[in-house]
Amino acid sequence: MTAILDPVLQREKDESFTDYHIRLFKNKDTYHIDTKTIAALLNKDQGTNYDESKWRKDFKQYERWNDYIMSKNLDEEILKKYEEVRLQSEKEKIRTRDQKREYRKSIANQARFEKIKDDVVQAIVNLESKRPLRFTYPLPAAAEKHGLALFSDWHFGMEIDSRINKFNKKIFDERVEHLTNKVIEYGKKNHVLRLHT
Repeated sequence: MTAILDPVLQREKDESFTDYHIRLFKNKDTYHIDTKTIAALLNKDQGTNYDESKWRKDFKQYERWNDYIMSKNLDEEILKKYEEVRLQSEKEKIRTRDQKREYRKSIANQARFEKIKDDVVQAIVNLESKRPLRFTYPLPAAAEKHGLALFSDWHFGMEIDSRINKFNKKIFDERVEHLTNKVIEYGKKNHVLRLHT
């Protein structure tokens, strides 16, 4: 097992065996190990050959009685601090699980996209072999170009003078002149010989 070689999975120098046992089970998700790997580590440390269920059940007993013993032996302030640490640990487990799920979802979406892309490319290749695409080029443009300018909604005669807008006959004349110049400029640039309005 390559996981057993990971230094974080080894018993620390000043760590008791019980603390080591508890640490491995509490952090199995963080360490990415299962109960069989934990059993192998504990058996190796103690020179025993117990089944994984023995170590798992020992840890379950610790979990069962730990909160009760802590509540009886600790004052209120320490108990509150312990509960905060325990809650933070639970939140971290949930965050890690959510991150793994989102990462797996991202990989699955990428795999689906690549599959669809490959299928589309293959379909194009198959279609090309059966019905090759023949491109036709557009005919040259007609000798005489026609243009169309549509003018509507003039609002001539309306007068507005507010904080938001201002409109009167003088502004109307300026805008019509500007529009006319732009239409002429566009027509010349695009060689329009006849303009329909």
